[in-house]
Amino acid sequence: QWAVLESLLLSMEVDQPTAIVGKTGVGKTEVLRYLYAQLRLPLLEQAFHADTREQEIFGSVTIKSGEGGKVGYQASPLALAAEHGLGYVGDEVLSSKSEVRESWNALSEGSELRLPSRPPRVLRKNADKPSERIHPRHRMHLTTNPGKQGFTEAEATRFTIIACPEAREFKELEALIRRDFACDAKEASQCARLMVDLRALQMEKGGNSKTPITTRILAAFMSLYVELRQNAPAIVAAERAMALTIANKLDPELRTGC
Repeated sequence: QWAVLESLLLSMEVDQPTAIVGKTGVGKTEVLRYLYAQLRLPLLEQAFHADTREQEIFGSVTIKSGEGGKVGYQASPLALAAEHGLGYVGDEVLSSKSEVRESWNALSEGSELRLPSRPPRVLRKNADKPSERIHPRHRMHLTTNPGKQGFTEAEATRFTIIACPEAREFKELEALIRRDFACDAKEASQCARLMVDLRALQMEKGGNSKTPITTRILAAFMSLYVELRQNAPAIVAAERAMALTIANKLDPELRTGC
């Protein structure tokens, strides 16, 4: 994941929107959360789906609850991020309709963001008034699966496309475990070896070595590891026995990823 982090940092430095592409569970959003946590910057997240509407992206005028039926502008995560200098990530953006995504072309081009408030407001990169300016610290990120429906040619020119591969090697697993599960170096090294053993066990049973070790599988593994460490320390000491025990306890759906 270090190459992904490096690409993200370079794109953020030049204020270029990014699109992280990878299979479900490889940690696309997690790597952004980690980066923003290390930089001590806030990050707003928004999930996209087939029914996502423009109002959800830019905000809408609505009746505000608790204010006596008063009508006002309800800001969206993207609008808040652009105005106040926050990071923004749109998760699984390609699941939304292309015509909906086209509505933010002006923002991804780096020029302006139109907010449907009353009266309407337009935020621009280099506006003279701070109240009309896209905050200079705002950064925009998208995540998506590498499915059949890819980015349009226009979208691909506006975003830096970053591939997020699944972790396969021992050192990558070790680094992920230390980062996400607060393990010390010794425990992280043992867990990474166990994950490699699990992959070998599945191969012995005719499993697919190309199936990714996803964040879901890693979380399930670590949960079982902690449980066994607390209740059966003798098994933890014998790594092969530990791998066999965890392999048998993993849900069938998750076993295929090991």
